[in-house]
Amino acid sequence: MNKYNFFKNEIILILFSLSIFFSFVSISFLEFRFLYLFTIFFLIYENFYSKKITIINLVITILIVTALFCYSYFFRFINFNDLQFLDFINDEYKKNNILHLFIEIFIIGLSIIIIFFYKCFLIENLIKIIDYFVVLFVLLILFYNYSNSGILFDLLYKCDLGFFYYTKHPFKETSHFQIIAVPIILSFIFNINIYKKKKIIFIFYILFLIFTFGNFNLTFYLSLMSGIFIIFLTNNNISVASKYIFLILLIVSNMFFFRESILPNDKSLDVIIEEKFLNTDSCASKASLKIQKNISGHDYFQGFTINGPKKLNNIFSKDIKNLSIGVYVYSIYVAKKSIVQNPFGVGYKNYIYYRNVLDNSLEVDWKKTKYETEDGLQPAGKIKFKEKYIPSLPAVILNLNLHSGSNNFSKLIVEFGLLGLLTLLAIFIFCFSNRVDQQVKITLIPLIFIQLFIRGTGFYNSGFLISLIIILLIIIRPIPKKNKYENKNVK
Repeated sequence: MNKYNFFKNEIILILFSLSIFFSFVSISFLEFRFLYLFTIFFLIYENFYSKKITIINLVITILIVTALFCYSYFFRFINFNDLQFLDFINDEYKKNNILHLFIEIFIIGLSIIIIFFYKCFLIENLIKIIDYFVVLFVLLILFYNYSNSGILFDLLYKCDLGFFYYTKHPFKETSHFQIIAVPIILSFIFNINIYKKKKIIFIFYILFLIFTFGNFNLTFYLSLMSGIFIIFLTNNNISVASKYIFLILLIVSNMFFFRESILPNDKSLDVIIEEKFLNTDSCASKASLKIQKNISGHDYFQGFTINGPKKLNNIFSKDIKNLSIGVYVYSIYVAKKSIVQNPFGVGYKNYIYYRNVLDNSLEVDWKKTKYETEDGLQPAGKIKFKEKYIPSLPAVILNLNLHSGSNNFSKLIVEFGLLGLLTLLAIFIFCFSNRVDQQVKITLIPLIFIQLFIRGTGFYNSGFLISLIIILLIIIRPIPKKNKYENKNVK
């Protein structure tokens, strides 16, 4: 039985680690973000002996998912449909919309059941879950570098678009990696006294840190700054060593972020970039030659992107031209309009339908202007907002992020309304509770915050749903704080 428990525990931790940190990876039809659902088989097996699944737990979960399904489905029928009810059902059936909605809500229900019973075990082993990912990730990157003629040396610290832009291995976008990288780095530094005793795993984390800074971007900078702020705001027993390392990290990060401000002024930025290392043209050509796979049809972006400070300042501009900033601002506008019009939300998976209605209600001047932005993009037209406080936005953003917005805050508020706001308020209050385990505060809270307000990738990716359920379950049923708590990690 001891062997079974050891095997079961390690498999559960590995499955959750893969689901959270490798959520964008898939092999054939198997998507890693849902691997944790396979732990239900352990729960069913154990239920024959310990009766862990009680009737009341099942009833509550079924009521939650049933209410979510019914509200979402009927709201779609009433507000986003012109057909009669039977015709609507037939149309939804042909498009498989009913099946998709049922499957996703079923996944939410199954996740609640699984996490409810493994909540304490997962929290006690959060460090170990992270350790598994760091070791596997570093090994994958080193193997990829070996298989592709040392491509790391051509991309890290040299290309402003990042390693993943060219390789798509194992993340398709650099921002997808940075979302999960920041909580990992925060956990490593916060628990530095533990890792100093684990020499091998310590080396893996240093390599991970070096790789992450080699893909420095605005998402990483904002995520890291906010994560450190959250840790100092919600934790009052940070070790001296961790405080000093966090301070060093702040200094280094700001040096990276404002690096163009400290470059010599006697040369133009283009010349400096060409002479130094930020030569994206060179990176693209080298990456094309070294990646051993079919890259035909991949349209590499040429030139350099807008630097971090200028891109960040673009948020406060009255005439926003950068697409990523425009999408972010518009997603906040969508959330604001939705909660005023639909205080209880538009229902799960109905974000796209509300966007269609709102987008079509806007006046767009496609002929007035064509933008030549500094990142090489040329969106045409302007959106005319009735509200004077909304800046001018490129109209092409209406074709982007139709299902989720650029952050999970917009999606949460649009689909769940005031319930979403109350959830965020409860989590905010939860952060300051002394009864909350520190590892939750330094890992799960930043992970949720980053996806809510900086860069979101949907509810099922980057561990958002898993982290949200764990925190909400702790709020509902707090875990008694242990007097002597020892974090576990890979030995």
